[in-house]
Amino acid sequence: MKKYFCIGLLILAMTLMAACGKKPATAHATKPAASQETTASVSATATGASSAKNETNTSARNGSEDSSKSTVVLGAVTMGYYSDSSHQGSKVDIKYPIFEGNDEVNKLIKETAVDYINEFCGTDYVDLTADINFQVSYSSNTLVSVIFSGLVNVRTAAHPNNIFFTVNIDPQKSELVKFNDRYQMNSALINTFYRRAQEQVPSYVYSYLTQNRQEIEKDLNSIDDPSSGNYTYSYFTAKGVGISVPTIFAIGDHAEVELTYADLAQN
Repeated sequence: MKKYFCIGLLILAMTLMAACGKKPATAHATKPAASQETTASVSATATGASSAKNETNTSARNGSEDSSKSTVVLGAVTMGYYSDSSHQGSKVDIKYPIFEGNDEVNKLIKETAVDYINEFCGTDYVDLTADINFQVSYSSNTLVSVIFSGLVNVRTAAHPNNIFFTVNIDPQKSELVKFNDRYQMNSALINTFYRRAQEQVPSYVYSYLTQNRQEIEKDLNSIDDPSSGNYTYSYFTAKGVGISVPTIFAIGDHAEVELTYADLAQN
């Protein structure tokens, strides 16, 4: 028994001596853990960038844009504010996006928005108030799409007007982009518009669109041309193109229907 006890002490002593000769492993364990966390963050960022790139490429294949030759790069977006109280009893307020470092694009957005008010209300209006906000529905280095919406009211009018208009711009050329610059409206696409409308808008709005189809078709054939007296507009999104058509005040003054890029490619 004493023999076995001595042998055990000898083995324990040898084990402790071996352990004292080893280097601490803590530093090695900590460093790989930090490296793994950084890699995970980089991978997540890369995945997000890849997803955005894939989405843009899909849009490009579907006809929305081609960013392969872009030279103008859009900067961060802030809010600009235009206000005009020069007309008797009137105040026009328009909020619009400002893209950092893109003066020509910003100027075109602002001028187009102001021109719309002058087209819609005339240049000699009185007793008018307008409060217009914006939403950037699509933004890339080759296409910017901005939705403007709000309320215009003339003090003597029976009711205010809910307005909706858009500005689509090619930043590379600082030029307006119209629906017909990229797509052709035809009978098949009009049928698709009505099919999507039935899916997307309330039934009473759809009834109005069908009951006034002849007039709506005329509007759809002159999108983005307010000078013709037609207030039908297009706007771009990551998934497709929206079309806003005028309606009556009782149902909101305008209705929006969105077509997918697949819808547009089939026509």
